[in-house]
Amino acid sequence: DGTKVVKTDAGNAYIWDATLSPARWRPLITSQTMPSGDVSTPTYNITNWLFGGVWEVRIAPSNTNRLYMINGRGFMFRSDDAGKTWIRTNFTQVTASSFNPNGSNKFTNQKIVIDPNNADVVYAGTAVAGVQYTLDAGVTWANVSAFSLPTAGLAAGLVIDRNSGTTTLSGVTVTKTIFLPYRGIGVYQSLDGGNSWTLIADGTGSSPLNVWSGQLDQTTGTYSGSYFCTDQVNVFRYYSGSWVKLFPGAPASSTP
Repeated sequence: DGTKVVKTDAGNAYIWDATLSPARWRPLITSQTMPSGDVSTPTYNITNWLFGGVWEVRIAPSNTNRLYMINGRGFMFRSDDAGKTWIRTNFTQVTASSFNPNGSNKFTNQKIVIDPNNADVVYAGTAVAGVQYTLDAGVTWANVSAFSLPTAGLAAGLVIDRNSGTTTLSGVTVTKTIFLPYRGIGVYQSLDGGNSWTLIADGTGSSPLNVWSGQLDQTTGTYSGSYFCTDQVNVFRYYSGSWVKLFPGAPASSTP
């Protein structure tokens, strides 16, 4: 519906607000928008929030008033009014150094993915602690290691295929097909909404090992539903159970 957000590596995140006159980018992190306890706590005052940067911010596809954001201090926040106010969720804080938005991992993308059919279902990739997920909009979180996935490692390139249909996980409606990459391990896929997982890439053959960014082809073309990803050097495509390495040997200095 035209809702757009951007993040910076050493300051704020912004949302395009067409209701303002003139229309402009509205900052998401201010003393008025953040929880009062976070603003007043000396260690995490508003100055530190701003200089902490933003690790990731995402819009819920099914409800664009719902946003999720992880800041540079390792906390996850949720907004239900397009970023006008935020609450801190019960996401387990990860140490600030591992969430450095201006660090070497700042070009990794899709570190948060929100279920396109259920705005309460979120997977969040961390720099060192693997992937945490919630089925209740952040009231409770758990690590996907409970499903025999890795407990650690940088996770980026997380995507969910909105066209794959729905099922249930712990009684909650979820979308079926999910991709969770882990740096140095490969890519896990679930076809049943996270009830079970399969390692579909481990760096062997034409498959990636160190995913930096990923995206799905959601068009109606020949490769609809394909998962595309990059390791900063190569571009990979996963389609119909097979990996193909596209554009191998791209300049290493290029970023996803």
